[in-house]
Amino acid sequence: MRPRLPHRIRLEQPVRTQDHITGEIVTEWQGYKESVAAKVTPLSGRELMAAQAEQAEVVARIQVNYDPNINPTMRAWFRDKVYVLHGALPDNITGLKWLTLPVSEGVTDD
Repeated sequence: MRPRLPHRIRLEQPVRTQDHITGEIVTEWQGYKESVAAKVTPLSGRELMAAQAEQAEVVARIQVNYDPNINPTMRAWFRDKVYVLHGALPDNITGLKWLTLPVSEGVTDD
C-alpha cells in the first residue's frame, strides 16, 4: 500500500566543478526535481531517541514515490528548510513503490 503524499518537496543534487583560476573543487546545487509529492514526518520522541543511538542528527523521514536516481548525495527543501538525505530506503514489499529518506536539518557543502 502506497503512503499518502500530501506535501511537496524540491530535490537538489550536487554538481562539482573546478574553479578555473584557483583549481579548487566547488560544489554547487542544481535542481533535480522541483515539485515532488512527499510525506514529511518528524520523528516522534521515541523514534528520535532510537535514531540518536545510531545517528544523532536524523530528525525526520520523507516518503516519496520510487525513483532510482534519488540518492544520499542529494538534499531536499521543505517549507524553506533544507534537509540532508542519509539514505534512500526502498519499500519492504516490492522495493519499487516508494522510498523512505531519513533526513536531518542543515546545510551541506559536500
